[in-house]
Amino acid sequence: MMPLKGRTTLAFGKPALACLSVIFLAMSRLAAAEPALLSFACNGKKMEGKNGETVRDIGLTINLAEKTLSFAKFTAVLDNIETASIHFFGNSRNKSGMMELVSGTYDRVTGSLELSAIFRPPGTKLSSAHTVSWSMLCKPMTR
Repeated sequence: MMPLKGRTTLAFGKPALACLSVIFLAMSRLAAAEPALLSFACNGKKMEGKNGETVRDIGLTINLAEKTLSFAKFTAVLDNIETASIHFFGNSRNKSGMMELVSGTYDRVTGSLELSAIFRPPGTKLSSAHTVSWSMLCKPMTR
């Protein structure tokens, strides 16, 4: 092929085009292979102030289509979905009026979940809030 006024063109033979087609097809299948709904069972540590306790079989659901994460009684919005991690944040007011803020990161490679929740009673300053945090290892639930 001849260059067009300062532009260069690339010429690929049939084998190169066939190879590129296979690569793009494989990449699209990998991207489509991940289900929209991911469910996990998590074990680890729950910390409230200086007190810690071991917790087991806490459910974690990540809905990639709706961009939400549910853990224990919390639901959060997925802020940032990356290849290796998912970051989330959420806030709500429970029935008694207490403000609940939750944020954290799920590591897609190791299965590690780090989550913090801040509870603030109605009509109080943030300094009167208390924090609960979870450090968990999550494994996919089998069907």
